[in-house]
Amino acid sequence: MMAGAPPRVRDPLIEMTQFPKRLGNAEEFAETAAHIVKCSYLNGETIRLDASIRMQPR
Repeated sequence: MMAGAPPRVRDPLIEMTQFPKRLGNAEEFAETAAHIVKCSYLNGETIRLDASIRMQPR
């Protein structure tokens, strides 16, 4: 989704991330979703896929 965004939009978001210092890619999100479905050990825990980015309200 952010691949087509200009650097002035992407760069501040990347600066907000904790680790790793980059935006995720579609394959990584797909792998995570597959793991959530496949792993019977997971319970009702919330798994954030936002690299700790906290967007400020406008």
